Amino acid sequence: MDVNDWLDDQGAPEADWTRVVLQRAMSGQLGDGGEGVLLDMLALTQPHACRPHLCTPGMRGPSDRSCCADLEVSVADEEVDVIEEALPEIAAAMHADPRWADGVPVWNDDGALVRHSDPGSRRKRCVFAESTPDGLRCVLHRLELQTDREPGELKPLPCRLFPLALVAMGDGSVLVTAIHKKTARDLASRPARVFPCLSKDAPPLYESERDVIESVLGAEVYDAIVVAANA
Repeated sequence: MDVNDWLDDQGAPEADWTRVVLQRAMSGQLGDGGEGVLLDMLALTQPHACRPHLCTPGMRGPSDRSCCADLEVSVADEEVDVIEEALPEIAAAMHADPRWADGVPVWNDDGALVRHSDPGSRRKRCVFAESTPDGLRCVLHRLELQTDREPGELKPLPCRLFPLALVAMGDGSVLVTAIHKKTARDLASRPARVFPCLSKDAPPLYESERDVIESVLGAEVYDAIVVAANA
């Protein structure tokens, strides 16, 4: 799904992002991504590494949380349509999961899938998250790889981006930011400290998420982030 279409569909998070942009600019932490793209370098340079074994319910610490188990995701209408069309294929891929034992779930009036029995730790994870010995994995992402679909053809944009986030500013520009201790509240997220992927001893977020940034925003934006990070 096109990023601009997604932003038009979802709208900007309800927070004073003008304040955030001014703070970054005054502290020298606002980068220029070109063509109306602003870069929150404070968030983009924080340590990040995907650690599914540390954030999976039943395997994680008592205070740890994860994107696939503890966050609500806003999905655009176009993304819902694509997922709904692929539900039989998804159900076949999730056949071993008790939540899919009775076949294909249905959408309720709130735009969420009605799940079947969800016992124990499975209660705290996305309906599309499958349990593996190494932690949770996204079945939508797996199907994209196995069926030669384009990246993001099934997986919703917020899930692809996490912990990155896009904010549509009032002047038409877009701020590329991420969940960080300084932005979590503005993004209506849990605190950054509860996500194991944002802990220490990891490369900068922009490096670990290079493929996603280039795929969603373009190689030019990634190159601009590298320039800003090394300025």
